[in-house]
Amino acid sequence: MSVFESEFWDRWPKGRKIDKKKCERKFNRLSRKKQIAATDGRWFTVRIMPYRTLENRIDGVVITFSDITAAKKLEAQLRQTQAVLEKRVAEQEAKGGQSNQ
Repeated sequence: MSVFESEFWDRWPKGRKIDKKKCERKFNRLSRKKQIAATDGRWFTVRIMPYRTLENRIDGVVITFSDITAAKKLEAQLRQTQAVLEKRVAEQEAKGGQSNQ
C-alpha cells in the first residue's frame, strides 16, 4: 500500500459502512470523483463507484486513484502567467489613459 493510500484510509471515518441498498437506489449519484492532495505534494483524482457483478448486483465499491500532479503544476503555471499578463494589460491601459489626458 502506498503512502497516499494509507493516508486516504486513515482519513476514512472509523466504523463507516457502505449501505448496499442505498447504493442500489442511488447508483449514479453514489459515484464520486474528487481531487485530493497527498502530504508529499502529489495530487490525485479519486473515483469511487459501485461494483456490479455479472448478475447486475452491487457487491462492493471500486476505488481508483489517478496521479494528476503534472496537470496541477501546469494549471498553477497557467494561473501565474495569466496574472502577469493581466497586470501588463492593466499597466498598458493606465499608460494609454495618461497620455490622452
